[in-house]
Amino acid sequence: DEVAARHHERLDGSGYPYGLAGAAIDEPSLLCAIVDMHVALTEPRAYKPPLVDAEALALIDRGRVGAVETQFLRRYRELILDGRTTV
Repeated sequence: DEVAARHHERLDGSGYPYGLAGAAIDEPSLLCAIVDMHVALTEPRAYKPPLVDAEALALIDRGRVGAVETQFLRRYRELILDGRTTV
């Protein structure tokens, strides 16, 4: 599936496997990138303890794990932290 292949792409072109940037990345892949980052930061790993949702989303928001679509991140943050589903 193409979304699975592109969910590591970043808006600024710093992602992989294709080095796509901006509008060259489809919306489902951009959203999956945020979800993937959030899960990676909040699940326990052998090399690090998990972060709480707010900490993980703050790192994503500051671009510490790659450039993401800000409107998708805002909506995702609302859903995760507040349980809101407003558009």
